[in-house]
Amino acid sequence: MIYWNDGAGAFSAAQDPQALRQIERFATGDLDGDGDTDLFGKNYNAADISLFENVQGTFSPVGSIWFAERMEAGTAEDLDGDGRQDLVVSEPGSIEQSPKVRIYWNDGGWSFSETIVTPGVSQITSLVAMDVDHDGRPDIVGSAPETGLILGPLQRRRAGDGRGEVSCAGSFPEVPCQM
Repeated sequence: MIYWNDGAGAFSAAQDPQALRQIERFATGDLDGDGDTDLFGKNYNAADISLFENVQGTFSPVGSIWFAERMEAGTAEDLDGDGRQDLVVSEPGSIEQSPKVRIYWNDGGWSFSETIVTPGVSQITSLVAMDVDHDGRPDIVGSAPETGLILGPLQRRRAGDGRGEVSCAGSFPEVPCQM
């Protein structure tokens, strides 16, 4: 359900699209670069994350294109300086598997490339992108119950094909990170 704010602290129902009812967790960002806020979220009964384009205040499904176990948290930020907001999603672990952070690099036109990071903690419950070390580039900061902050500066180094690798140097605090 989407509620409009009237500016005086009152809210009224504005939209209740069927597609949004199937979403377990939401995050927002300008995913298509048109200046408004789009939505992305994990589906309840499917192993994918759905994208919703904001068209004049109405959210329309663009597609469900990624696989993830379960989205614990998500955020959007331009991590590689190309002017497009990338998606960052945490995925809980299990007895057999460590939790992961999936970075979906925005390649434009609702197309994304994935990088998986294993931060070496048991759970990641929230994520934000912010410039922690004041170098002018956004870092990924998450909360993990046993260690506090995780995954400091993650930087995409572009290769000749436009794809890149992620550097995990400088985690806050020092948490081992594997690609």
